[in-house]
Amino acid sequence: MVNDMVEPHPSPCKKKELALRLMSSLALLPMIGLIFLPNNRYLFGLCWLILVLIAIEICSPKIKGHFRLRTAALFFCSLGICAFMFCRVTNGSLGCLALICIASGYDVGGYSFGKIFKGPKMCPKISPNKTWSGLFGGIFLAKLLFVLLKMYAKSGSVLLFSPTDGLWKVQLLIFAAMTGDLIESLFKRRVGVKDMGRLIPGHGGVWDRLDSLICVSIVWSIINTLWYGK
Repeated sequence: MVNDMVEPHPSPCKKKELALRLMSSLALLPMIGLIFLPNNRYLFGLCWLILVLIAIEICSPKIKGHFRLRTAALFFCSLGICAFMFCRVTNGSLGCLALICIASGYDVGGYSFGKIFKGPKMCPKISPNKTWSGLFGGIFLAKLLFVLLKMYAKSGSVLLFSPTDGLWKVQLLIFAAMTGDLIESLFKRRVGVKDMGRLIPGHGGVWDRLDSLICVSIVWSIINTLWYGK
């Protein structure tokens, strides 16, 4: 999740928070390692564990009421986790890595650029800490990581879509990363909680860390199904 506002003179606490947020990207290393194993059972086991942890956050006793909203949120996250596993089956390791690059690129780029350049706020009523500089920084880094991965892959390799496709579909996935970020922020605002969990340092829960990846996976699955009939 992107959190982009800073004080004019960041305090040591703020600098520590920035370091924690950036280091939290390492939380995805186990998932990245597992997507390259030939057997899917370990990756899928981790995915189901992640979904259980998210369900615990959404069903936490500190959230009072909002049964329909919490049910919708759990359904949304379940779709995202299943879509990510579907990508592993249909597009292999590089497909999953491409989804992670887009989602994490948006998260890290958005947070870092927002901290450095600040600027006007993007959606103050939903998430008052997000800025336009963070949005453009997230788009830039996400697209850069995808292009670098595409250059690394063998010629003709299918990452997410046909190798002859342009970047416009990838741009839709970057937009999905932003949307996933805002959906999670809107959920927390509606139920009246700031942080849903403390499992990952610098983040407000497991869903908070994976909100972009969940939405990116869903949108990829929709495009892949409608466009290619897979």
